[in-house]
Amino acid sequence: TVMIEIKEPRTVLDRIQNIYREYPPAFWVLMTGTFIDRFGTNLIFPFLAIYVVQRFDAKITQVGLIYTMIAVSSGVGNFLAGALADRFGRRFTLILGMICAATARVALGLANDFTGIYIAAVFTGLFGAVGWPAQLAITADLLGPEKRATGFSIQRVIINSTFALGP
Repeated sequence: TVMIEIKEPRTVLDRIQNIYREYPPAFWVLMTGTFIDRFGTNLIFPFLAIYVVQRFDAKITQVGLIYTMIAVSSGVGNFLAGALADRFGRRFTLILGMICAATARVALGLANDFTGIYIAAVFTGLFGAVGWPAQLAITADLLGPEKRATGFSIQRVIINSTFALGP
C-alpha cells in the first residue's frame, strides 16, 4: 500500500497562493479590472453629495435626485447591456462600458450647473452598468462549472471590499 501525503496549507498566505493558482490568469486580470472600476466608483459616490452641496449650494432633495437618476439609468443600462454584449461581444462591451463610465464620472466633477450634473449622472449610471452583464458572462466563460461558484464568490468579495475601502 502506498500512502500519499496531502499537504495542508500551513499559513493563510499559502492558502491564498493555492487559490490564486487554481484560476486562470485572465480571471485575475478581470478581477483586477473589477477592483479598479468598483473602487473608483465607491471612492466617488460617498463624496458626490458633499461636493454638490458645497459647490452648488444644493438641497438634499437635489442630491437625492442625482442618486435616483444614477440608479434608474443603471437599471436601464443593465437591461440593455446583455443585448449589447451579445451583438458586439463581451470584451468590447466591457471595455466600452468602463471607458464611458469613467468619462461620465469625470464629467460629474466638471459640470458647471445642475443640468450638467443631471446629464452626467444619467450617463454615469447607464455606462456604469453596461459592463456588468458582460463581466459576469466572461467570468462564466473563463471558469468551468466546478469553479464558477467559488469564482463568483471571489468576485463578490472583491466588489464588497471596494465598498469598504472606497469611502
